[in-house]
Amino acid sequence: MARRVLKYFSTPHTVIEMTADAKELFMAYCACFSTEQYVLRENDDDGAARKGTAAWHLGMVSAAQLTWEIATEQADPRSVQERTLMIQKRHVLRAYDCVKLCHSVLTLCVKGALTPTTEVGALTQVTSAAEQLQSALEAQLIPESQFVPFEAPEEPVAEDGEAGHIFTQGDTPPLSDGYGPEGKSVQDPSQGPIILGDR
Repeated sequence: MARRVLKYFSTPHTVIEMTADAKELFMAYCACFSTEQYVLRENDDDGAARKGTAAWHLGMVSAAQLTWEIATEQADPRSVQERTLMIQKRHVLRAYDCVKLCHSVLTLCVKGALTPTTEVGALTQVTSAAEQLQSALEAQLIPESQFVPFEAPEEPVAEDGEAGHIFTQGDTPPLSDGYGPEGKSVQDPSQGPIILGDR
């Protein structure tokens, strides 16, 4: 999956653009977020900060939806090969559902308070959030063909009285393989004082 995404975005500074329909829908959602932010700010509600960043989140998650389709081979192969994929309206709709779900979870968990005043209303809200999560998960199912069978190599089992594999200094790279200037170790005293927290 990762190789497909890396191959598609191998060209530096690759730009992901929206179709006209997707951009129109995206701008409509941004206008709604802006209005909600204004109302919340006027009421001294800290939710205004979330609504202020919602447009940015919507854009990022929309692009992530397209990237997910590339990774799971759901995108048109020819468009992938020609690198002409664009964010569609469906990506923005799915992204909005994800952002809305996150806001619902934050309202329930982070603020530590429920909007409904009755227990029945609170239960309804929790159920609604659970249904949103379930629908979001169902929409993102990976085809079974995407799962590559992986078998972890079996570690030799030490017999009774015999020592098993011991983690030694030889199992770790030497400190000389550092990330300082010209590949020098960050622990090199000539580069400054040795700070143990650098590694």
